[in-house]
Amino acid sequence: MKLRAVLLGCLVLLAGSFVSRAEAAVVGDPTVVAGGLQVPWEVVLLPDGRTLVTERPGRVRVIEADGDLRPAPAHSDAAAVKFLGMALHPNFASNRFVYLYVTYAQSQNPNASRVIRFVLDESANFTSPETVFQAGIKSDGNHDGGRIAFGPDGKLYVTTGDVHDPALPQDLDSLNGKILRLEAPGGPGDGAAPADNPFNAAGELRLRRFVWSYGHRHPQGIDWDVCGRMWETEHGPSGEAYTGSIPNRGSRDEINRIDKGANYGWPLIVGDETRQGMRSPVISSGDSTTWAPGGLAFGPDGRLYAPLLAGQRLLDFGTVGDSITDRRELFGGAGGPGRLRDATSGRGFLWLTTSNSTTGSDEKVLRVPFDGAGPSPAATDCPVAAPEPVNSAPAPPRTVNTGNPLEDALSRWSRRLRAVGLRRLARRASLRLARKGLPAGALGIRLARPRRAGNPLVLAVARGRGAAVTLRLTRAGRTALRRRPRALRLVLHATLRTTAGERLQRSRRVAVRAGPSAR
Repeated sequence: MKLRAVLLGCLVLLAGSFVSRAEAAVVGDPTVVAGGLQVPWEVVLLPDGRTLVTERPGRVRVIEADGDLRPAPAHSDAAAVKFLGMALHPNFASNRFVYLYVTYAQSQNPNASRVIRFVLDESANFTSPETVFQAGIKSDGNHDGGRIAFGPDGKLYVTTGDVHDPALPQDLDSLNGKILRLEAPGGPGDGAAPADNPFNAAGELRLRRFVWSYGHRHPQGIDWDVCGRMWETEHGPSGEAYTGSIPNRGSRDEINRIDKGANYGWPLIVGDETRQGMRSPVISSGDSTTWAPGGLAFGPDGRLYAPLLAGQRLLDFGTVGDSITDRRELFGGAGGPGRLRDATSGRGFLWLTTSNSTTGSDEKVLRVPFDGAGPSPAATDCPVAAPEPVNSAPAPPRTVNTGNPLEDALSRWSRRLRAVGLRRLARRASLRLARKGLPAGALGIRLARPRRAGNPLVLAVARGRGAAVTLRLTRAGRTALRRRPRALRLVLHATLRTTAGERLQRSRRVAVRAGPSAR
């Protein structure tokens, strides 16, 4: 009996090690990239191997490709109260544009926070500053939001906090307590309200034209999953006792899935509370646990990473659709890095920043490697279209084209790509796609890999008018697939010029693994 118990225990331990290895997404412990920083808030990876870091007191620092922290800032502003989010333009390789969220004089100043565009020269210095958005974002001590990021649609998304005023998040004509969506073409027009924003009706001049989602308290991190859907981390209440009918509620930090025009409820609901026309989070910390999440990043493994300030650890979630499938807690406890603020995915690593002191200057940029696995098949089973938002405020009428025949074609072609897999596509160097159900005309197809900096990498193209077209790898595509990636997140784009003179376009995100997937 004793021997059997020992053997059973060994088998359980062995099985546990196999499960951990199969579920591993990041491996090992974080290593220090650079230290001696003061409140490092955002990490941006440059294509040349250098790294930019914002320091909240008003500096941007450069970490050289060899890991050395450049002594002099790439940019500083003595008049600024805070430097927060930073992002590279999608066409950075050609225009060298960097966008920075800067806060100036506080005290509820309606123009305290703004987005400034710079040109990054070859020495990684910030030049040619131009304020591209200054339309009424108030600021206060610590509820500014401040994350900025480019979405898959090429628009610039900006998070703003409620500045401790519970009236603002539900007011569509305040920009606070919101996620904003701005044009950012890289020149004239930067900072304008896109025509398809949910509250931007024709002729709309009010601030609501910039709003993408509302009812947020203190939104911190934003990123997009393998299906191109937006997620967000948000701080719950820290014990505020507002007057009126709002009770004193604490903790309840949130991870939300963000949809166009949706209301996320603050301050009318918080955490897992519900109310008609408002969105509850995918997951919250509960009413007795505080996370205080910082940034948010999706890794190449398709998992969601949320660094915690109060929680002093990294949360690692598996996601399928709008659900969390599993959760791990990493790097906590004695000997861990402590308070974690930012998470950035790139170059095969998850990059993190520490935030253990608001006045000290020994904070660090860390990184931990990914294990190289791609997203799970379940995570890449993307819906054809995102669900319609649940609004408590009327949105302007939208024209939805449901008759575009390219929708069905892209769905079929995406399944075909997944069934073939990257390795067979690399061997064949081409893939024949049937164009059944499409009207006569000239069809063009492009398979591309999105890149955080620069234009998408075009892997394959097809053009033709017959009953089928052949998608052929480009030289860049052959080179990319020769490296034998385990999985790639790609965009399949089609353009059809019909004989009736119509020009139809559609795009679809598709995650393709190395081997064929089940059809």
